Amino acid sequence: NPILPTIKRVSLLNVPIDIFQQEHLSLLAEKIPQLTENRRIILLSFPSFLAAKLSRKRREKHYDAALIVSYSRIINRGIRFLYGEKQDLIYPFNFIISLLAALEKDQQSLYLLGEKGKILQQAHKNIKDSFPQIKIVGRYYGFFPRQEETNILLAIKKAQPSLLLAGRGLPGNASWLDTYRSDLKPGITLFHRRWYRIITGKKKRIPSRRAARIVYYGKEFLLHPWRLGYAVPYFLYNVLLLIQKIRK
Repeated sequence: NPILPTIKRVSLLNVPIDIFQQEHLSLLAEKIPQLTENRRIILLSFPSFLAAKLSRKRREKHYDAALIVSYSRIINRGIRFLYGEKQDLIYPFNFIISLLAALEKDQQSLYLLGEKGKILQQAHKNIKDSFPQIKIVGRYYGFFPRQEETNILLAIKKAQPSLLLAGRGLPGNASWLDTYRSDLKPGITLFHRRWYRIITGKKKRIPSRRAARIVYYGKEFLLHPWRLGYAVPYFLYNVLLLIQKIRK
């Protein structure tokens, strides 16, 4: 890991992923003031892993990320199969809450970006109530017209947040952050499409462990039957894991 050498970064079918432990968040928070450029935290699902595997351009964005954390059981099983490394499955909502707690401990700053105005305003209030020691240095709603991008980037740059937390409503989602990363001051950026809606109660939070498994494999496939199309990539993924294991 380029920021924290104590974190082991492995290559899973050429996609970099960190072996994450909960205590790494406090270590990362302590390192933020020492950063010389803006870096991303990437929360990796199986579909986003496949996208990185198939696209060199996407994969290159991982190399200098501050942290690359899997929240996929499929990915974690692959890491354990190849490297014998076991890590707890993280849930994005809990992960971001823990990150905010680590930032609060060091009294660091936060900028909120994305979502519709009322949702972002409520998220601001909820975060401020839950983490009073975090300095919220600004916010800007999503779904903005292109001509406002310059002013938004200037506002973020002037605010110099330790963490830029972005959600739904950015053109191109997380890729917008990559496009304009060089325009931002040193710090950390993190994109999660649904987090603001969860913290404001607009979207239900997925429960942990057994219930999460039922939701993922049951309800999600019923509501989104096209996701059954991952069966073939999943089979090929396991074949490639076996080939890489044999070659090691």
